[in-house]
Amino acid sequence: MLRFRSIQMQILLSFLVLLIAVQCVLFYSIYQSNLQARQEQTQLRLNTARAVLKNQLSERHYSLSAFALTVAKDFGLKQAFREDDQSFVAALSSHRQRIAADLALALNKEGQLITKLIYDKATRKTRSELSTSLQHVPLSSHEQQVFHQSDDKIYQTILVPLRSGSQIIAWIGFGFALDSELANHLAVLTGMTVDLAYYQHQSVVPVTPDDSWLLFATSNTRLPAKINHSEHFRPLIEADNPDYVSTWRPIGHMGDKTIVAVLYDSRDDLPGTLKKRWFHILLVVVGTFGFSILAACKLSKNIAQPLRIFAEKTKQIAQGDTHTTLAVNRKDELGVLANEFNLMNHAIAERQEKLNFLAYHSDLTRLPNKKKLAEDIHSQIQAKAGSFCLIRFRLLEFADLNYSLGNDTGDELQIATANLLMRSADHNAQFYQLDASEFAALIPLPESETLDPFSRLMSQDHDVRFHLQHISVTVHRVCGYCYYPRHGGTARELVHNAGIALQEALKLNVPALEFATRMADQAISRVKLTNDLSEAIRSSQLTLFYQPKLNLGTKRADKAEALVRWHHPERGMIPPDEFIHIAETTGQIDALTDWVLHAAMAQVARWRQQGFSLSVAVNISAVNLRQALFDQKIFALFEQYELPIDAITLEITESALADDPEYALSVLHRLSEQGLAISIDDYGTGYSSLSQLKNLPATELKIDKAFILNVAENQQDQHIAISTIRLAHQFGLQTVAEGVETQTAIDWLTQYGCEYAQGYFISRPVPADEFTEFLRRQDGKHLS
Repeated sequence: MLRFRSIQMQILLSFLVLLIAVQCVLFYSIYQSNLQARQEQTQLRLNTARAVLKNQLSERHYSLSAFALTVAKDFGLKQAFREDDQSFVAALSSHRQRIAADLALALNKEGQLITKLIYDKATRKTRSELSTSLQHVPLSSHEQQVFHQSDDKIYQTILVPLRSGSQIIAWIGFGFALDSELANHLAVLTGMTVDLAYYQHQSVVPVTPDDSWLLFATSNTRLPAKINHSEHFRPLIEADNPDYVSTWRPIGHMGDKTIVAVLYDSRDDLPGTLKKRWFHILLVVVGTFGFSILAACKLSKNIAQPLRIFAEKTKQIAQGDTHTTLAVNRKDELGVLANEFNLMNHAIAERQEKLNFLAYHSDLTRLPNKKKLAEDIHSQIQAKAGSFCLIRFRLLEFADLNYSLGNDTGDELQIATANLLMRSADHNAQFYQLDASEFAALIPLPESETLDPFSRLMSQDHDVRFHLQHISVTVHRVCGYCYYPRHGGTARELVHNAGIALQEALKLNVPALEFATRMADQAISRVKLTNDLSEAIRSSQLTLFYQPKLNLGTKRADKAEALVRWHHPERGMIPPDEFIHIAETTGQIDALTDWVLHAAMAQVARWRQQGFSLSVAVNISAVNLRQALFDQKIFALFEQYELPIDAITLEITESALADDPEYALSVLHRLSEQGLAISIDDYGTGYSSLSQLKNLPATELKIDKAFILNVAENQQDQHIAISTIRLAHQFGLQTVAEGVETQTAIDWLTQYGCEYAQGYFISRPVPADEFTEFLRRQDGKHLS
């Protein structure tokens, strides 16, 4: 029985009779609010369940994929596959145990099953089975997820190729069982009953009575598995079902079967609950009617006053005042509520303070973040606190260390860097962390400041040694910095300009660089050139210039090099040094090279029709060699323009092959086997490898102009040129000297056996019509 002084009884006595009309409205409002809250809670619960289900399945997929890809790189496993089946099965079983997989598979490259290892959770033993093939699995050249059924169990399996070089020699796979253990785990995480089933149907949502569902795993122990449960699932997949809160998600496909996870729970019937209690409510209303009038005044005062206090305090909290407290000197429910209200307000204040901190700081290093940096810069500018310096710097080796040694090492490096910055000699500097590998410093500059803030802050070496995971590593820092107000008047401008200086320092490979206005102009120019380049390739803005190569034996130019030029409608003629790198880094180099090849071959075809028989060299990028069927495209162009194979020479720098030399060499060998000439450009600069030179199917070696410009006078250049010519001849290659600008250089190169010379002394690069005139003039006069 309720006590007379309880808040529930006071509310009933005061308002259920005196304010019946108000109570009716209130009851209806409460009903609607509860109904809406129930709907929102149901939707939130469904969304949470979907997210949990998706994350769990994705985590299993990622775990299997990452482990299978790692195992596929195991040299011992590959060796065991070639040598001994028993050792291979043992190695595969060992890998299965490492990830606690329920299934391990091995297939040959045709998709035939070599072995299948199944872990029985009941007996805790692994058994091996053989079969002919894995059905409904079209194998490709990459990893793939399949769902495999064995002994009435379904496994989520990742298959990856086992490669020897670039050849696939077999397939291996690991899988987790979709069983009641998984269903129970998902049920614990989501708080809902989880069924795992599959159905045979062509549409996305099965709605017909003939749909055949088979339940193979469930967290509901009262529901037997491995039988047809169409009647069980039909209400669960209906929209707006009055009895169940449910959601379902396809997991994958197994042949013509769709595997799904169905999550559901019973739906409380709010109107039904009220209907069952109507007699009790009516009895209370009638029984308290006589007392309501006498107690109305006193109770209204007792109840209204603390409620008004509650309302006022609630408004203060809503306005952000979380330090307010509620003082109600009562021992009934209102007193308890006041105490709980104060505790709740205190908890909200603590959480809000923590959220505010995390919104402006790194959770790992506790340093302020980029958002806090922008606010601090804005505050200093608004407060007119004077000039300051903004420094942004990056840890160059962070990505490699994080990848090779793991995320824990990356986190440890961030913390160590933050500690190092906080121990900086400049105590006026404020430090920030912009991302995992980039930090910033904000340094005020007093009027009496004489020392460069960058020098004060970075008084330590730019190469810092850290001890991470019991390993001593050296980390290099590259910095870009700018000043207020010299380099910007807003936080956005200053952060952006410091970032531009940092990118320029990275590009120039210098430890530190101050922002200059030209850097912003150059960045804007690079972006504009990137956007304009694709239009230039499609339109008529590109043109080819040709520079002759003089045959030092015949004194005739029987070869030439095609050099692309860009006639920009606004900037005029743009040399290739400004846009070739942009084309390579933005993925436009293939389209650019295709244009150059078409234009060069078309021009060579016209010259041959005019009686000029010469070979034109076209520069290609290592990126082009990674293009699928690049060699076939080249030979198709020869057929299209009806040119002999010696009409075109492909020039490529040796250093460009460093990224993937094995594949690049295979493409060059296929080109060379058909008789296409290959020229090695800029030999002697950068990285040069004799072993790689031996493997290159080249016919020509170009000596860089750095060794030719002063070859007739400089003894060191002469030694380099002579040794390069002799080395090329020993490999059976012709030599081309670039940068010839004097007759003396031509005479010296002729004396030491160089076959060709190229340079301004012979001719500058000229358009096709001027080069045609050059060819006509040389028919009547040899160059000497």
